[in-house]
Amino acid sequence: MKFTERNRWFGYALVMLCATGILLPVMTDDSLRIATLNPRRLQVFAVCVPAVLATVCIFSFFRPVRFRFTSTDGWTAAFIGYWFFRYFATGGCCPTLAFVMILLSGVYISVRAMVSIESRSRTIMFFFLCLTGMTEAIWGLGQLFGYLPSYHSLYPFTGSLFNPGPYSGMLACLFPLALGLSLRKPSSNKEQWIYYAGMGCAVASVILLPAGMSRSAWLAALCGSVPVLWQYCSLTPVIRDFFRKKKRYLLPAVFLGLLLLGSCIAGIYMLKKDSADGRLLMWKVSGIAFREAPFTGQGPGSFAGAYGEAQARYFRNEPHTAQEEYVAGCPAYGFNEYLQFATELGVTGLVLFAGMLLSALKQAIRYRQTGLAGSLAAFSVFAFFSYPFGVLPLTLLFVVFIALCSPPSVSGNSPMFRTVLVLLAAGCLYAGNELSEKVQRLYAWKEEKRYFDMEIYEGTADGYRSLYPALREFAPFLFEYGQCLAKTNQYKESIPVLREGAVKSSDPMFYNIIGKSEQALGNYEAAEAAFRQAYHMVPHRLYPLYLLAELYVTTGQYEKAKEVIRKALAQKPKIMSPAIEEMQYKLKKLYEQIPS
Repeated sequence: MKFTERNRWFGYALVMLCATGILLPVMTDDSLRIATLNPRRLQVFAVCVPAVLATVCIFSFFRPVRFRFTSTDGWTAAFIGYWFFRYFATGGCCPTLAFVMILLSGVYISVRAMVSIESRSRTIMFFFLCLTGMTEAIWGLGQLFGYLPSYHSLYPFTGSLFNPGPYSGMLACLFPLALGLSLRKPSSNKEQWIYYAGMGCAVASVILLPAGMSRSAWLAALCGSVPVLWQYCSLTPVIRDFFRKKKRYLLPAVFLGLLLLGSCIAGIYMLKKDSADGRLLMWKVSGIAFREAPFTGQGPGSFAGAYGEAQARYFRNEPHTAQEEYVAGCPAYGFNEYLQFATELGVTGLVLFAGMLLSALKQAIRYRQTGLAGSLAAFSVFAFFSYPFGVLPLTLLFVVFIALCSPPSVSGNSPMFRTVLVLLAAGCLYAGNELSEKVQRLYAWKEEKRYFDMEIYEGTADGYRSLYPALREFAPFLFEYGQCLAKTNQYKESIPVLREGAVKSSDPMFYNIIGKSEQALGNYEAAEAAFRQAYHMVPHRLYPLYLLAELYVTTGQYEKAKEVIRKALAQKPKIMSPAIEEMQYKLKKLYEQIPS
């Protein structure tokens, strides 16, 4: 084997190794979760990304780097820079999110470097992306037929993720890329491997997507497939010539198209009406939260707390329907990434993100990477209805898609790019080390959580106290710690901890526990305000009204108690349970005990 050929195969091997390291966090299962976090995946991510970037750095000193700065690079750098500017300007309350952002920047620059150094890197990354989709599909089939465990008790299959929604979204985003590769006939025997990988991923996705029952994923896969099929069938000249010759068909065709689109939207809406109404309410309330800081946003990681406050304000002060009260919830995500970006980063952040996305799409279409453009289009549609940036594997895939859209480089300024590589590698090494230490605290939290779930609060409060400085950014941890303090009669300590968590969460249970602690301290007005805040955040829940009625009876405010009890007994519970029945029974008894 000649030296040049051996050198080429060595380059291919390094690219495959780097591709494996980049996509390995996607394949890490969700069997170990704490609240919404998967410490095992974070650990793999923290180790793999610095290792990949270090490998790319070393590789760049032995190969010529033909890097050319593109508009997508500029938009991406501007978006990341603005994100960190807002992060530090708002107090830096979510360091884990900042470490993840640094590592995602490392993923982007690693893929850009591989494409600039090795000409076949793009094809190899496509192969590994299709391989990821095939593995996920096989994983889901194994769960569906009972051979593998699902990671959610309510759903038969979730792939490596915790929910069939994001899992279906992953398959939908990979499907257009796989479809584009499977429709492209291989020019030689050497390219058949990528052809069969694309076909396998596309077929597996078509099998699994209907079973996932995710309307967002169906729509995303359909929209992402349109540019791929459009180019493959060369529809532009066909349609142009048809309507040029038969102009009288243009208006009926547009009418039928709009009618078909409206019918599809109505059918998707009626498939899960309550879910769709809940999604519409989330968007309305997100718009209210957005108006608080429309240009700069309320800061990265602030959405849940801003949403909870906005929803309470909406139900307290603005006219609303009974259906809106019924479908209201306490989401951690906005189920519309564009509204969530607008809430957290303002119009400025949304414009920078849109510029990055549109620039990448434009480059992918210009250089005939239609499958990649379809995958980005599918991701964009899915992001309109779901929360892909709240799921690390989907965020990782998006970053890879954006980086791969850059055109092939034939020349460029390699010394400057090598400097950027080295600096970012050092930053990723620091972020990976900090994130690994954070993961160890998460594992310690999981150990303490076992005692919390067994309602052993005395010693658990001390364990949570030692973890508080490292984990105070996580609202579920603050809720458990505050509840431990309240259960052990440490009310004065519990209230600030719970209020800190209420700023980071839309869950009204924070205010319920705050109200009970304030009541135990004799601060009845503060307790009443907390219970009312909890009620307005999610009006169909019975518990805040139950606590409010008890407070009024305790303080002798019998007329208010009667009013609250009548209101509580009149409202229809969203889900009937033994706990609801017990509260209803106690409220009736309480009403009977009130003096005339």
